[in-house]
Amino acid sequence: MSIYTTVASANPGYARGVIAKYGYDAKGVRTPNDLARVLEQLVGKEGEPALRDIADGHPDKGLFMEMYGAPRVDVGKYLNASGQEQTCRCGRCGCGRDREYHNFSGADAVPAVMQAASQGTALMAAALILAVAILVKK
Repeated sequence: MSIYTTVASANPGYARGVIAKYGYDAKGVRTPNDLARVLEQLVGKEGEPALRDIADGHPDKGLFMEMYGAPRVDVGKYLNASGQEQTCRCGRCGCGRDREYHNFSGADAVPAVMQAASQGTALMAAALILAVAILVKK
């Protein structure tokens, strides 16, 4: 049994309401199977928003949300890459995201050894490009 058949059988009024919401008409639909086909066609034309609306009318929605729903996260808190709980520090929006960069270990900054190596590599690459440009120009 598909989600369309389940919703059409359990709550035909809701199913007709979803169809009407998207500007379609369910006249001539006599059985739950006909209604399910119309819902399926609606999703084919309207896509994910229609599917979400149909899923909201599923009789077992609460069970599915309990079993498979994403755990709720407090606003302003999140886990960084190392799994440590962090708090938003932007101070403006309470979005739950830190505006600062965190590397894989969760540290706020790149270690000095890595910074030096990165800067040295960039300097060598720039020197090589400059040398090639001078040789090509001659």
